[in-house]
Amino acid sequence: MTESRAKGRLQLILIGAIFLGPMLIAYVLYESVGGWTPDAGTQHGDLLRPPGSLPDVALAARESGAAPRFRGKWSLIVFSAGDCADVCQTALYETRQIHRALGHDQDRVQRFLYTACDAQNLASIASEHPELIVLARGSPASRALLEAVGDHATGDVFLADPRGNLIMRFPTGTGIRGIHEDLKKL
Repeated sequence: MTESRAKGRLQLILIGAIFLGPMLIAYVLYESVGGWTPDAGTQHGDLLRPPGSLPDVALAARESGAAPRFRGKWSLIVFSAGDCADVCQTALYETRQIHRALGHDQDRVQRFLYTACDAQNLASIASEHPELIVLARGSPASRALLEAVGDHATGDVFLADPRGNLIMRFPTGTGIRGIHEDLKKL
C-alpha cells in the first residue's frame, strides 16, 4: 500500500511540475537581475515611451463636414522638412496604399502631412492625395505636434491612437507591409 501511495505522489508531483514548471522558469527569468525580456517583438514600428499627447483642437477648415481632429480616429502622420522630395512622396504613397488596404476599416484611420512646403507644392500634393490633411508649419496644432513628436526625420510616419496619444514611430523605409500589419493588430 505504501509503495502505490508513493508512486501516486510521484505522479502528482510530475504532473504539477509539467504545468507549473514553465511558469516558475518564466517568473525566475523575468525577476532575475535586469528583468529578461525577449529581444524581438512582433511590431515593425518603434513604440514611443512615454507616448506623446496631441492637442484636441480643430485642425483645418473643410468644405464638407466637420474640421478634422487628432482624436476620434487612428492617425497616420507623415513628416516632411521641406518641399516633400522623394522620401516624403514615397511615405505619402505608402500611407495612401495602407489606407486603401484597410478596406472597410479605412474610415477609422485618417492621414496627416506636416510640411514646410510652399503653396505650389501643396497644391500638387492635394491633387494627388485628396483625403490628406495638411498641417503647415507655424500653426498652433503643428507646434503642439512637433513638441509631442520630438526628434524625427523626413519621411518618418507616426501613429496616434483615437485618444490623441502618439504611440508608434515608423522610421523611413519601414515599408507598407510592416505598417499595415501593425495597424491590423490595433
